[in-house]
Amino acid sequence: EKLIAELEERGSRHAEQTAKARMAAESLDASARAEEEPDPEEEFQKQIAKTIKPGNPINVRVIDPDRSRTPEVDELTVSVASSSGDSIARIVLKETGTHTGWFEGQIPTTGAQAMAFAEDSEPGRNPNMVISPNTDYPAWRPTAQKDKTPMFTVDLNDNATLGTMKITAAEDGAKLANFIVQTAMNPNAWTTVARFPSNPMAIKHPWQPSVIVMNDADRYHNNNNRKLVEQFDEVKYHIERGWMTQQFAQGVADNVSGISQAFDQSIPAKVKWQRQNRHHNSHVIYRFRGYFYEPENITREFRLNLGGFKTPEKLHPSVSHKPQFALAVNGRRITGENGRLQGKINLRAGIHSFEIWATGWDSTIGFGRDCKLFTNLKGDAKLVECPESFFDPSTFPDGVLDHRNAPAELTANSEGTEFNVTFAPDSRARLMRLVFLDQEGPVPALNRITLNSPEGKKLLPVAEDFASLNKNKTLEILTGDKIFVRYVDDRFVTDAKEKHERFLNVAFSNGRVEFADMEPRFDERRAEEVPFYEKLIRFPYDQPLSIAVHDADMDVSIEPDTVKVSVTNTNGDTKDLVATETGPSTGVFKAMITPVANAASADDQIQVAEGTTLTAIYQDKENNRPGVPIERLGKIVHAGFQMPELKIAHATVEFKEGDKTNNNSRSIWHIENNLVPANNPPQGGIALVHGKLAYLELKAPHMALRNSSEVKVYAQTDAGRGASTNNVADGFDINVPGTVELLGKLGMAKNSNQWSGLGNRENRMKWESQNYTGGQVEWGTPNPVAKERFRLSVPLVADVLPLRGVLTYEERAEIRKQIKTSRSASRILAQVGGGLVVRPGEKVFFGFQYKDAQGEDKWLTASAKVITHP
Repeated sequence: EKLIAELEERGSRHAEQTAKARMAAESLDASARAEEEPDPEEEFQKQIAKTIKPGNPINVRVIDPDRSRTPEVDELTVSVASSSGDSIARIVLKETGTHTGWFEGQIPTTGAQAMAFAEDSEPGRNPNMVISPNTDYPAWRPTAQKDKTPMFTVDLNDNATLGTMKITAAEDGAKLANFIVQTAMNPNAWTTVARFPSNPMAIKHPWQPSVIVMNDADRYHNNNNRKLVEQFDEVKYHIERGWMTQQFAQGVADNVSGISQAFDQSIPAKVKWQRQNRHHNSHVIYRFRGYFYEPENITREFRLNLGGFKTPEKLHPSVSHKPQFALAVNGRRITGENGRLQGKINLRAGIHSFEIWATGWDSTIGFGRDCKLFTNLKGDAKLVECPESFFDPSTFPDGVLDHRNAPAELTANSEGTEFNVTFAPDSRARLMRLVFLDQEGPVPALNRITLNSPEGKKLLPVAEDFASLNKNKTLEILTGDKIFVRYVDDRFVTDAKEKHERFLNVAFSNGRVEFADMEPRFDERRAEEVPFYEKLIRFPYDQPLSIAVHDADMDVSIEPDTVKVSVTNTNGDTKDLVATETGPSTGVFKAMITPVANAASADDQIQVAEGTTLTAIYQDKENNRPGVPIERLGKIVHAGFQMPELKIAHATVEFKEGDKTNNNSRSIWHIENNLVPANNPPQGGIALVHGKLAYLELKAPHMALRNSSEVKVYAQTDAGRGASTNNVADGFDINVPGTVELLGKLGMAKNSNQWSGLGNRENRMKWESQNYTGGQVEWGTPNPVAKERFRLSVPLVADVLPLRGVLTYEERAEIRKQIKTSRSASRILAQVGGGLVVRPGEKVFFGFQYKDAQGEDKWLTASAKVITHP
C-alpha cells in the first residue's frame, strides 16, 4: 500500500523504480495530473493502492503472528464482498513461510454480467430475479413508501446497442398504468426515451435546439397564479416529470433551428389548448433549450430581446394576463424579478445549456414574435447578436457530447400485461431504468425483462442465475463498485481489533496522450542514466519526437504491454504507430515519430507544414465512463521562426510624503513598473531604478519547446563599454567588462523571473534600496496560456566595475579551484552573482542573440537609462 514511499526511502539507488511508480500513479488519473495545479502526490499514492479494474486479481496480505501455530505453513481465511451484491465467504491465505506470521493470497475478479438494482425491495424478491434465466422466481415488488417513486435499474455493464425490449408485468392488482423508460451512459445523465401511455414531450434529436410547451399543473393551468421566479424549481420539475401525473396533461415538443424559431407559432398550433379539457385557452409552461460549447473558462452574458407581439383582439380579460419570462443556464436562473431579460454566469470549459422559460396563457406568451439573443461572443463586454451556429451541436469539437438516445416506440398488449419497446436506430446505453408513476394497487410488480440488440443478440435475461454466481470463487464486480475485504482475528487484545476491514474502489482511469521528452538523463553524481519525463510544447524539424500515452488500464500483464496510437497533420495525413510500455506495469507507453518539412521518406516520418499542428490520437477504450470509448488528443506545434519581441519594465516614480503626525511614518518614493516594447519606448526612453530589479519579457515562441526551455539575455553598461578594447558598435559583445548573463524561463516555471541568489530577504537587504516601495511588474499575457514568453530580471547594484565580461562554465570552474589560494577568485565569483554593476545616470544595454529564418546569427538589442531618487 505504501509502494512509492517505500521505494523513495530506499534512496537514490532505486530512482528508476521510483520514477516508474510515479508514472503508474500519474496514469491512474492522467487528466487530473494534467491540470495546472495537480493533486498532491499522496493522493495518487492512495489511488494506486486502492483502485482495481475488473479482471485484475486482488492481492491480500494479513499480518497476524498469532495465526502461525504449527511448524508447517499455516493458513487463515478472509471474506470479500462487492457493493453490487457478489461475495465470497471464504478465501484461504497461506503463510509465506514457517513462523513468518505473514499470510498472502489472491482473489480473482471478473467483470460482472448485467445486474438489477432497486431500493426497498420486498423480502425474497431480489431485483435480479427479473433478469435471471430462471423463470420460476416470483415477481419483484418494492415496499410501499409514502412520497417515494419506485424505480428499477439494470446495469448492463457494457456500452450495449439497443434493439427491442419486452417488459412483462402481469400480476393481478399491480398492473402498470403510468411509467417511463430511461437510458443513460452514467447515473447522472438520464434520458427519457418512452412513456406509457404516451409521451407528447419526446424530442427527436436531444442535443439540437428544442421547444416544449406543456399545460401547467392541474391547479395552475386554469388560472394565472403561477409565479415563475419564486417557483422556478417547481416549474422545471413539472416539465421534466411532473406533468406525467396530471389529469389534464397537454403538451407538444419539437426541434427548432435555433433562437430564430424559438417562438415559432406552428409548434403550439399542433395542440388544441383547453382548460380541464373543456374551456378554450390554457395556462402553459414554455421552454426553449439549446446547448453550446465553451472552449475555455468564461463569464458568459446573455440578453434576450423578445420583439413585438400584439395580444389577439377580443381576448377575454380572464385569459389575457402578461406572461412571465426568465433566462437560465445549466438549469440556474440568471435573471431576477425585475423582468429584465439579461444576466451573466461564470462557466467552465465544456458543454452548457441555455434556456428561455415562460409561463402564461397559450394566447399571450407571444408565439410568432421575432426575438433576438445577444451575447458576448468574443468573451469581452460587448454583446452581439448570437448566431444560429452557437447552438448547433455539429460545430462542437468531436468527443465532447455524450450519446443520448432518440425517443423509442412503446406499445402494450390489450390486457396491459406486456409492453414492447422498439428503440430508435443507433440507441445504446449502459444503464436502463423504469420509473413507476402509477399502477393498480399500492405498489407495482415486475415479472420479467428481455432485451435484444438490433441484430437479435440476447442481452437480457443474463447467461447465469445470480444465485449460482454467489457460489463460485471469482468475485464479479462492476465499475463504480466498492469492495470490502474482511478478516476476523480469533485472538485479540483490544475489542476494537477483532474485526479488520479494507476497501477497494472498482474503476477504470482516464487516459491521456501527449508529446514528451522521455529519454533518460545522465546523472554525473551517480555516473549513470536516470529516468526523465517532460511534456513538450513545440517541436523542430528532423528530430525524433516521443509520444507518451498514459493509461493504467492497458497495463494488462507483468511484461511491457503495447497500445495503438496515431498521429495526423493538418492536411489529414495519418501515421499509425505502436506504443510500447516504458517498463513493467508503468502504465506509460512510448512511440516515436519524426516530423519533416518535405515529403516523408520513411514509415516513422510525417510531413508537417511550417508553424502548423501535429496531433496524436489515442482511443481510450476504458475510462471513468464505462463502455464509452473516448478519443484522446494531444497536440504540439511546429516551432516555426518568429521574430523575437523584447519588452522592458519602464519605471515611473512618485513621491509619497509621510504622515507628520505619526513618528513611525516616513516619506518614500513609490515605483510603478509597466512593460513597454523595447522598439517603441516612451518619450525620454525607458527608465530603470537603481537599487531595484530590472524586469524584461522576451516573446520567442520558436524557442519555447518545453516548460523548462530557457533563453539568455545579456546586460552591460556605458562604463563597461568604455572600458572595453573591442568595438561594440555592431552587434553585442558579451566580453565587455561587467556584462552579466540573465537566464530567462517561461512564466509557468517556478521563480521564472527571479535573479539567482536573491530568493531570501537577507540577500535582498544587502543591495536593495530602502528608499522605495512598489517596483513589481504586471506581466503581459498569462504564461500558462501563452507558453511563449520568457521572463527575466537583474538587480541594478552599486559596486566596482568587474574587469571581466560573461564567464564560460569552464572559466567559472577554473576560478572555483583558485578560491582557497586567491582572494580575487572569490571576489570575481561574488560579483558574477551579484547583479549588474551600474551608476545612476548610466545607460544599460540589453542583447539577445538568435538565429533568423535563414539560420544566420542576429542580435536583438535595446537600452534603458538608470535613474535614482532622491
